[in-house]
This record gives sequence, structure tokens and C-alpha cells, in this order.
Amino acid sequence: MERTIRKAKNVSQQIEELIRERILSGAYPADQRMPSEDALAQELAVSRASVRSALGNLTTAGYIRRRHGDGTYPCADVFEIGIRSGKMWDVMRQIEESGRKSTLQPLEQQLRPATESETVLLACSAGERILSLKRLFLADGKPVALIETILRADESCGELANDATVISPFEALARFCRRIPDYTTADFTAVAADEALSLILHVPIHSPLLKLVATLSDAEGAPLMTETEYYPGSEGFRLRAKLML
Repeated sequence: MERTIRKAKNVSQQIEELIRERILSGAYPADQRMPSEDALAQELAVSRASVRSALGNLTTAGYIRRRHGDGTYPCADVFEIGIRSGKMWDVMRQIEESGRKSTLQPLEQQLRPATESETVLLACSAGERILSLKRLFLADGKPVALIETILRADESCGELANDATVISPFEALARFCRRIPDYTTADFTAVAADEALSLILHVPIHSPLLKLVATLSDAEGAPLMTETEYYPGSEGFRLRAKLML
């Protein structure tokens, strides 16, 4: 359900958060003109001045650009940096760019209570409902990445749809968590494949893997989602991120 603007809070800030959420979830696609200031003000039942202030902040932050005489557009770079620094290098795109055919194989999708170890990762209560996703990415039929996702699930969200394993992390957050991520942390480690990872990734037991654990948190520091990714040692990858100077 779309959020409403509450007059008791800072209206401009609420508008900014809402528009940023729409951009990150893909509701406002990159390079597609967004609604005008007047249209947004009418939709949200707020003043045009509040909308203009919110758009100004989003422009400064690099989420949108404003074309004189044309309109306001989401920045394409937001999607790239959002995906690649928020978890999730865009694995399928990178596979395709390497000249190979990409395939996504869903392994798990369920709404369930958090386990003890997951309550630590997400700083949530024991038994709190989470969305758990596990996906295997293949290049020309060969496993190249295993990505396990857990995120806090809003109690009001409905049942899982068939596309839960193929939507982006930001789409999953918008649909199931309904909270806005503010920053991410990522930890890289080298690990050895255990029996389970060996079977999934088709590598010998004890062979080297790159493990990445990324956590998306809100502005107050509360973890909203974690992704644990495993890459065979033979598969390198490149991080490309736009610098905001």
C-alpha cells in the first residue's frame, strides 16, 4: 500500500523519502520523465513548495536530474550504484557482458520466522517474520554465484508471488519490508567450500571461494536486509561505482 504524507512530520522530508523509494524500486524508471511538481503536489495533497524542496535535495544527492523545459528524470547511475553497492553486483548483466549466457535458478523462497543466527544479522526479535531467498546464477550452464538473501518482512505484506526470486533487492525491500535503505556495509572474506557449497557450485570440497556479506540498513542503523554471496575462486568480478565528489 502506498504511504501517505503525514502533516505532523517534516512534509518535504517525507516527500523526498517517498520519491527516493519509488526511484530505487523502479516505480520511476531511469530516463523516463517523472510526474511534474504540480502533479506530485496534487497526488500527495501537499504544497508545490514542499515538492520543489524535496526534488532539490534529490538533485543534490544525485538521484534525479532536471532538464530545463523538459522535466525531471531519475539518474541511471542510481540503479547501478544501488545494485552494486547495495548487495548485489548485477550478476546477470556481468555474465552477459562477458559473452556468456546467463541463467537464474531459484533454490528457495519463503516467508518464515527468523532463526537464532538471523536475528543477530538483522537485529530483530526471535521469531520475527523474514523473507528468505536463495538463488544460483549460471554462466553457460556453469554455476558462478550463489546469493542468499534475508530481509525483514512487514507484517502487513501478503503472500509470496511467483516472481519473488527474480526481483531486485530494492524491489524486495519495497514490496516486503516497506522501509527505505540508507547505506550499506560489505565484508569480503576468503573461505573454503564445504560439502553443501561444493554440491551447489560444482566445485571440489575445500576449494577457494570468495564470500561477500552485504547489509543494507536504514538511516537509524537498523539492518533491513543481508545478502551472503559465494563466488568460485576461478570467477573474478569487477566493481564499478560512480564517485560522488
